[in-house]
Amino acid sequence: MKILVVDDSATMRKIVIQAVKDSGFQVEFAEAGDGIEALEQLGKHEFALVLSDLNMPRMDGIELVRRMRESGCVPIVMLTAENGLAKAQEALQAGADDCLWHPFTPQQFREKLGRFLS
Repeated sequence: MKILVVDDSATMRKIVIQAVKDSGFQVEFAEAGDGIEALEQLGKHEFALVLSDLNMPRMDGIELVRRMRESGCVPIVMLTAENGLAKAQEALQAGADDCLWHPFTPQQFREKLGRFLS
């Protein structure tokens, strides 16, 4: 099972990957710095889940969701700061499966991932 972590911050990608590992899920990871890189990865590999930031250069998370919904059904969970409620709602309307606002607790993260990785 493989997860794609999409964020323009390499540090945030590492934090998300560590949070997944700390949650006890045995998965492999791929990373992308924006929506364009994510679509390239999605064209090359099969993923069980995509965890994506909303705000990124070149192609943001909302456009990524729209493009993903045109070509497939990989579940996508958007990760955003609490002040991103309006954009998170827009992402859900575009087809995101769920959103998680950070800061989030390890239990919230584990429960959210469990919906898609169990």
